[in-house]
Amino acid sequence: MPTRNLTPQNNFDFISQWLNENLNENNSLIPHLDTISENLTSKGIYFWFMHHDGYKKLSDFVDIKPIDPKYSLNIESKDYDLVYLGTSGTGKKGNSNLKERLEWHINQHHDNGHICHGTLSTLRAGLGALLADDLIFPQTEEFVNSFMKEYMIVYWIPYENNKELIDNDEKILIKTIKPLLNIKNNPNAKANEINNPTKQYKDRRIIVYQATRERLGCANNIEIKFKNNLPTNNTPLYEFQVLEDDAGCIEFVVKQNQSIHAVVNGIPNLPKGKCEISISCIHTKDVLIYINRVLPRKTGSKEQNIYGFFSATDKKIPKWKIIQNEMNQNNIEEITVKVCSK
Repeated sequence: MPTRNLTPQNNFDFISQWLNENLNENNSLIPHLDTISENLTSKGIYFWFMHHDGYKKLSDFVDIKPIDPKYSLNIESKDYDLVYLGTSGTGKKGNSNLKERLEWHINQHHDNGHICHGTLSTLRAGLGALLADDLIFPQTEEFVNSFMKEYMIVYWIPYENNKELIDNDEKILIKTIKPLLNIKNNPNAKANEINNPTKQYKDRRIIVYQATRERLGCANNIEIKFKNNLPTNNTPLYEFQVLEDDAGCIEFVVKQNQSIHAVVNGIPNLPKGKCEISISCIHTKDVLIYINRVLPRKTGSKEQNIYGFFSATDKKIPKWKIIQNEMNQNNIEEITVKVCSK
């Protein structure tokens, strides 16, 4: 278990020392070379380190390079940078463990179902987008496996069965260390941040994921009828577009060729009651239609919530289409949407 609790006041030096105290080579493995132990049944946080040569390998499509300050380890006389971290045991059901989570990242197959439903490992999808133009072809799964084996090492820190503690520490670690391949809660991924490799990586991942879904003919959320305007287990996920999940607000990005309705319905845990919706674009002075729109709890006799809001019509046109038209007319490549409980 971790030696000390983390707090939002901890700075980079404190977190670096905390990692030095808690990372243990006995709790590490090289993916696709070492076996994942059957005894790895605790919850916890895992940490993916990449050898410095990996930056060049990931730079065929966008310029991927270190962002300082970065946390590094010297492993067998070779320098590795922390580029991604995540948790086990903090999902909807809260019953996963480190073994299951590492299996997901290391051994998951890139098939149509995982792409269409948005359940492909976040790390695998990100690496795949940097190594190829499609998440399945040509041999993207093998590209990712080979890259992990040659350039990466994963460590983990076991935790007690405490979802709140694990979530808290993950957010603090990401906000402070800012691992290159983490998007959610990473300040470097924010729309108002200067251009950097994490932002380029974020854009690349969305573009390749979307292109692969279109090639496969995946069903769009717009075509699905939701019971009580709520997503179902078959709703395609868009969690990889979330930028921030904190303090009662969830912030996410929507690209020009996407339906905001589809993206919203693919993000779990948005407020289901009254909420405030803010839509902004950093790169233009034009104000989009739904800036600071407070969503009413009810419309007529029907319950209103964020999941059904953008599919409803406004002047006989669905709201998602109005927003998409405005983005196209003003050449707005990306908007940031923030939904807060009211």
